Amino acid sequence: MSQAQLKKTIGLWPAVSIIIGSIIGSGVFMKPATMAAQVGSPLWMTAVWIVAGVFSLIGALIYAEVGAMLPETGGQYVYFRHMYGRKEVHKVEDIKGYKVRVQATATEDTMFAAYGAQTVHMPFGSVYTSLQTGVVDFAENAVNVYLINKHYEVAPVLSMTEHEANNAIMWISDKLWQSLNAEQKQWVMTAARDVSVQEPKRAFELERAAAGKLEKMGVKIVRDVDKPGFQNIADPYLDKLARELGPHADKIKTLIRAIN
Repeated sequence: MSQAQLKKTIGLWPAVSIIIGSIIGSGVFMKPATMAAQVGSPLWMTAVWIVAGVFSLIGALIYAEVGAMLPETGGQYVYFRHMYGRKEVHKVEDIKGYKVRVQATATEDTMFAAYGAQTVHMPFGSVYTSLQTGVVDFAENAVNVYLINKHYEVAPVLSMTEHEANNAIMWISDKLWQSLNAEQKQWVMTAARDVSVQEPKRAFELERAAAGKLEKMGVKIVRDVDKPGFQNIADPYLDKLARELGPHADKIKTLIRAIN
């Protein structure tokens, strides 16, 4: 039996179906009642829906423009996260006492507090102005995110701390998996193998290309960072967090360490 080959094309209607499926969830059936109770008028309710639709359209157009800035195939995969601000970071002590915008997650709240930083939560859209006005001293994210959101304009120093690695994992429910026939399962496995082999390499290529663009713009990129210093502090907390999340998280942590 010959191995199935993944056809790397997508037509108009499959693309439209994917987008609609990503946007519309069960909430669309629950929100109208809440909205009706709040506004108290069918006319106002319709007006709110129209205004929200306009904002959604604006967001989609912005998203399309951002995507056009990086015209490569692939999804939104973030790997290593780095720190940026107006100050260079060479070691953990360099962020002690400083305000760092972090994601509102147990992991980042725990880790950055352990590093000695002051953690600050805010929507991602507020990061630019917060860096600009000094509300925070540092932010952290992937190189591509730093580039396309123009955070380098207000935080011209990018320190390659690699303090966190995000993994993009594709999941499928057991119920759906069992509903597929043998040929369909082979399609999924072929696509998964293709992504597993090609995507990580491509992601790092994109990160290097983004770093090159930033350097040409005049961004200071700090590469001599004491990464083991971050890791030595983080490791005990990772063990604790993995145990709290359950046996599967602990197993994944063990597998990752074995690869490293």
